[in-house]
Amino acid sequence: MKDLLFQMDRDWIRKHLESTYDGRFCRIPVSQEPELSGEGQKILFSDGDKVIAESVITEIRSGEVRFEPLTAVRKPNPESPPGNGFEYVDAEECGRYSIRFHGVEHVYKTLHDLIEALLEKREEMRNSEELLCHTVWSRVQDLDLNRFEEFEERMDRGTIVGVRDEFQVEREVYPPTDPEELVERYRGSSRATRMHGSLRGYVEKAKEFYREKGRDTVADRLDAEVQFPDEVGGERSNEIVKERVQQVSMEGK
Repeated sequence: MKDLLFQMDRDWIRKHLESTYDGRFCRIPVSQEPELSGEGQKILFSDGDKVIAESVITEIRSGEVRFEPLTAVRKPNPESPPGNGFEYVDAEECGRYSIRFHGVEHVYKTLHDLIEALLEKREEMRNSEELLCHTVWSRVQDLDLNRFEEFEERMDRGTIVGVRDEFQVEREVYPPTDPEELVERYRGSSRATRMHGSLRGYVEKAKEFYREKGRDTVADRLDAEVQFPDEVGGERSNEIVKERVQQVSMEGK
């Protein structure tokens, strides 16, 4: 069985969203019955550029398709949307996210695939949480952040940052190139100490990553500029303990 793809204007789609539609089910007329689809299959609606809403087919009758009120989404078209009628598609096979790099549209099936690509292709996103999140919201989700209703549709910041940290801290790839950000990434992760033992251990992994990529300048900067206050503080604490032990020993003589 196949899913269905339609192209409709944004006003029509907006009127049939779950949050605004006043009715038990929606319907769309068809001149030809979609024999390869049926109840339980997905129905996707594109504005021409992206799929911006989807639902589940409840019934196919002669001359119309009935479906539940729409859920707003933003993902790439699985096929070129038809000007009239419908197109058979496989909704599970199409990517969920797309973004244009250097004029070429790239499609990704999972959020992990997307974040990995952003970290790989845009080095500045390794250092800036704001830039990474804003790119996902404005260029991937295609949201107008100046409009309150679209601003509210933003993907959760914590979800984006969590995936970023999985790559940068746990998988030890695409770490920050800025020394201060590298330290913050280590301190901000609850798993960093367990995985790397210490800040120094994490920095060594970051240096190793960039040296393997032929980025010795980045590795040298991390080596020269990252400070290890915890280690310095620990060494000083040990000195104080030793001094106190010696003082007690002298007093006991």
